[in-house]
Amino acid sequence: MNCGAKLIRLRLAASVALLIVFCAPLSAQTSLTNGVYQIVGSENAPAAFSTPGISLFAKGEGYYGIGNVGTNAVTVDTNFTGVIVDYNFFRANATLDGIESRLNGGENRIAVTNYNLRVAIGGGPIKSTSAFKIWTATDPGTNWSSAPDYGTATGIGTFSNILGFVSIEEMKSGDLYFFHKSYRIKPLLYLTMQDTDGPEPDIVLPAPPHDTANSAEYYMMPFTFENETLAYDTITWEINGTFYSGEPHLDFYGIVLSGPPPPKGMVITLQ
Repeated sequence: MNCGAKLIRLRLAASVALLIVFCAPLSAQTSLTNGVYQIVGSENAPAAFSTPGISLFAKGEGYYGIGNVGTNAVTVDTNFTGVIVDYNFFRANATLDGIESRLNGGENRIAVTNYNLRVAIGGGPIKSTSAFKIWTATDPGTNWSSAPDYGTATGIGTFSNILGFVSIEEMKSGDLYFFHKSYRIKPLLYLTMQDTDGPEPDIVLPAPPHDTANSAEYYMMPFTFENETLAYDTITWEINGTFYSGEPHLDFYGIVLSGPPPPKGMVITLQ
């Protein structure tokens, strides 16, 4: 047995603190893998650009868009896997010259920790960008035709890289969906699964294969994690890209976390 002791404070309705020590069998499945990116919007022929959409509405969770595959325009209309556990989409705060949440699922599992501006911006401020239509409280309707709840300032531009994390505490498995855009470059996404207060080694995932945009292309890149023993609690991430005219040209919108829902009625704090 591979026994790892971890203090988990569970604040239940009765505010009872518990100490849980678990033992993880060596055969238990733990992994972090990437899926295949999807082009959900394109400003390059043959597709005529149509604003892609993301539904976080309970009865229609998924994403939609029209992208290019070779010489063909391809429609993407895909559901998220499992139940949405949390999400966070970002915008710039020009006053603070920083990044803030534009809309989120309220679980505080997804955050930005740092970023760097593109050099040519000359020191800022960082800027918001718009591309995806997002539904949270209303149904996107047939053919994603209803008015979105969010249609502007649903992303960040003018950066060279952004770093952040996703909390996977008490999640035995799940999926991450990264929404982003590039202009004539290849976006690069790096993820690491960590046991931040225990003995388990980091699981480092190199940047997976990704399209190099001919013009402006809008993407969704998926990742899957297995955490059967609950030993791992965090996935850190970074997005950057190759250079065009000496710099990466990227926009970043946000992340959706889905999977089997963690236990309800508790707030989990790792010590």
